[in-house]
Amino acid sequence: RHSLRRIATGLLCLGLSGLYWPDRAFAQQDIMIAAGQSQGNYYKFATALAELAPAGRVHVVESGGSLKNIELLRDHRADFAIVQSDVALRATRGHLPFADPIPGLLQVTPLFAEAVHILVRSELFIFTTSGIRGKKVALGPEGSGTVITARAILDASEASAAEVQAEYLPLDRVNAALRDETTDVAFVTSSIPSDVVRRALADN
Repeated sequence: RHSLRRIATGLLCLGLSGLYWPDRAFAQQDIMIAAGQSQGNYYKFATALAELAPAGRVHVVESGGSLKNIELLRDHRADFAIVQSDVALRATRGHLPFADPIPGLLQVTPLFAEAVHILVRSELFIFTTSGIRGKKVALGPEGSGTVITARAILDASEASAAEVQAEYLPLDRVNAALRDETTDVAFVTSSIPSDVVRRALADN
């Protein structure tokens, strides 16, 4: 058995926002909320919110995360979305990975703070981001804000995203990938406590 070392809990604190596309009237229509993966806190929060609404009026859309949620809003497949604040800022300003600014996005309310967790197999003795160079790194699920944030952290540190073996894992595969040593490092962005992080630390 190998244990995990959480080398950077709270390395970066992010705000989380509720966004919406302001071109629909909701009085007589069902409402679609773009959330995240079913194992994550976005989905859990959106589901709890939907339960407060009249039965059947609010529907939670499972997605890869913040980036995908912005796309769902833009394509009119969702009315509200839960999005990392840094991803929302990139979307409105047209910063990577967005080619152009996405107009018309409005913030409903800030929701809660998140922390970026970097989980590392402890036998690798990695204590700083420079040690991640050349390792198999799970940057986050496809379509998630975690991928964008992970790349920004690596590019701003001593190991750029181009110097790691990037992988994209859904939340429900992070634990097994670390345990089976098919992944060396995993980025998880979540509020605290995080079920994904807690399970990984307990099981490995």
